[in-house]
Amino acid sequence: MHSYISTKKLFFLFSLSLIITSCKKDDDTPQEVIQEPTLLQWYVDSDTDGFGNPDSALGIQSTTKPNGYVSDNTDCDDSDIYINPSAEEDDYDGIDSNCDGKNEVVYQTFSKTYGTNEFETGSFIFDTSDGGFLTAGSQYSPTVNNFIGSYSFWVVKFDIEGNLEWEKSYGGPNDDSISVMKETSDGGYIMGGISTSEEGNVYINYGNFDWWVVKIDSSGNIQWVKTIGGSKRDELGDIIETEAGNYLLAGSSWSSDEDFIREGINSSGWFVMLENDGNVLWKSHFDDGYVTSTVELSDGTFFAVGYKFTASGTMTDIILYRLEATGTFLWTKIINTGFYQARLNSILLGPDNSILLGGNLLSAIQEQDYWLLNLTQEGDINWSKEFNGGRFDNISSITLANDKNSYFITGNETNANSSKNEAWLANYNLNGDLLWKNSFGGSKTDIVNDCIELESGGFLISGYTLSVDGDIIDKNEGENNSQDLWVLKLKPNGKL
Repeated sequence: MHSYISTKKLFFLFSLSLIITSCKKDDDTPQEVIQEPTLLQWYVDSDTDGFGNPDSALGIQSTTKPNGYVSDNTDCDDSDIYINPSAEEDDYDGIDSNCDGKNEVVYQTFSKTYGTNEFETGSFIFDTSDGGFLTAGSQYSPTVNNFIGSYSFWVVKFDIEGNLEWEKSYGGPNDDSISVMKETSDGGYIMGGISTSEEGNVYINYGNFDWWVVKIDSSGNIQWVKTIGGSKRDELGDIIETEAGNYLLAGSSWSSDEDFIREGINSSGWFVMLENDGNVLWKSHFDDGYVTSTVELSDGTFFAVGYKFTASGTMTDIILYRLEATGTFLWTKIINTGFYQARLNSILLGPDNSILLGGNLLSAIQEQDYWLLNLTQEGDINWSKEFNGGRFDNISSITLANDKNSYFITGNETNANSSKNEAWLANYNLNGDLLWKNSFGGSKTDIVNDCIELESGGFLISGYTLSVDGDIIDKNEGENNSQDLWVLKLKPNGKL
């Protein structure tokens, strides 16, 4: 019997022999896979920001990082740690901080103080047709032009660079304090507040504090003055120029005689309409509370806000007023706040015809938050938002952005662990959501009261300061305890 191997088995053995042979070297040892080393180019990082200079490379490529070198080569200024592709960009400082290659705009800013060793404030600010600006506030300084002898209204005109052009004071020998100022359609201004004088520019006093209104032209010359009052304390809260060219005054009075004849013993809210020459057209009052701000609506009626104390005297409620053009009340409404103190001092008609109000809420534990309240023209609440920045927070002004898509708000806050006041400018969208917020000042009390957005971009802000450091660098140490007018010009991003 013959043995044999089939053709299929022979083919299998032959194939297996080939596979084994291909997996061995000539000396029958396994092959080792050798990888080539990776060589990198390294660049000088002189400012140690992690980004290298593309023009300063190591002469040879290397696998090991040398000291002072990085593999990145995208730094556009290797001498400045704050300039690199990950840096925060300021579009208005003339520096390409994030190395994106875009042209930068240089926007000139300033922070300046004006005053003496006495007392000056800036409560209002306006840009003028010559490119400069004008501020108004209160002052007590014997060196000021037209100083009469006590606290008085103070108007100051500056050129485009913030240099003083002229200043004028208004009032009498007793205390006169400004509370409102508005630009008028004739190119001048109307301002008002309280006065206890009856000399100088004030010709009569009915007793205690009276409403006092001054109409001036663009050069600060008085066109007319008006005193409205009674024998008790009278406080002017707001003035607006109406579409008809008259002036609506809003405030409160404890008086019940002279110009404020009424019944009742508590403070009452008053509205007085003046013709454009200062003559009284009509007066209207509501026998309770205080009026702080008012605005004219598109139908010619007026919407106003104020406050009143509850019957127990421990809480404050908000009062809303709606008046016809003749002074007749359409309605009043009460908003119960549940807070020890509630104040809404800023009012603005929004682009959607809603009413935006700003102020503060103070709790019984002496924590004050700033408050935004948005209402319909019928006084119904759209939304209400409280913001807690420090221990005491307050809104001082609200401005609608030129593009009508957001609001610019100025305010002040006091930190919980100090008496220092910090001033700020913030941008909120139309729903009351914070977009950005920038703070300014030094180590002492710094207050901002008013803001305008310039057509050319940027902002002008007025207030006052006691600091001599930080953002206040032009004030002498000798003025360390004096309160000076403080003016800032900011970039379009709200930075100094």
